[in-house]
Amino acid sequence: MELNRYKELDRIKSNFILQVTHELIHKANRRTENLLQIIDEMIDYAYMKSEEEVGYTKTALNVREIIDYQLDIHSSQAIQKNIELAAECPGQLLLFSNRDLLNIILSNLINNAIKYSPGSTTITVRVDAGLATAGPAAAAEVHLVVADQGYGIEPEELEKIFEEFYRTRKARELERDGTGLGLSIVQRAVESLGGRLTVYSELDKGTTFHIFIPAGGENGKDSNHR
Repeated sequence: MELNRYKELDRIKSNFILQVTHELIHKANRRTENLLQIIDEMIDYAYMKSEEEVGYTKTALNVREIIDYQLDIHSSQAIQKNIELAAECPGQLLLFSNRDLLNIILSNLINNAIKYSPGSTTITVRVDAGLATAGPAAAAEVHLVVADQGYGIEPEELEKIFEEFYRTRKARELERDGTGLGLSIVQRAVESLGGRLTVYSELDKGTTFHIFIPAGGENGKDSNHR
C-alpha cells in the first residue's frame, strides 16, 4: 500500500512538472517571438530612416511572388491560431517599385492581422490593377488590400494608429510588449513609394487596409526613379 501511494505521488509530481515545463516553454517561445518582432520593427524603422537620406532604388517586381512569399513566411504563425491566409492577385502583375519597402508594408500588415484576429478566421491579401481617378490626370497604380476578420479598431483610435509608438487598447490587452511602430513604418514606406494609405475598421468584424502604389511610368520607369 505504501509503495503504491509513493508511486502515485511520483506520477502526480511528474505530471505536474511536465505541465509546468510545457507552460514555461510555451511562454518562453511567445516571449521570444515578441522580442523578435520588436527587433524586426526596430530594424525596419532604422532602415527607413537611413534610406530616406540615400533614396530608394526601384525595379520591376512580380507582385504575386512578393505576396506569396509574405504569406509563406507568416504561415506558421497563422497555423498556430487556425487562421487561413488567402491571396487574390494576377500571376503576371508587374510593379516598378522597391522590393524592400513592399515586403515591409505587407509583412507588418499581415503580422498585425494575425495578432489581432481570433482563430478560425481568414486574412486576405488581394490586388487590383487599375487607373487612379483622383487629380487632373489619371495615373496607373496598383491597389493592394489587406483585409482581416479580426477584433477591429475603436473609431476614436483609428486616426491615431499611424502615430509612432501608439498602441490601441486592444493591442495592449493582447500583448504587453510592443513598440507601436509597425503601422507608422507602413505609412512611411507607402509614402516613400509615392503612394497613399487608407484604413476602414468595424469592431468585431475586421479591419481593411487599402494601399495605392504608382505602378511605374512608360517602359517600366517613372519620373521619380533614382
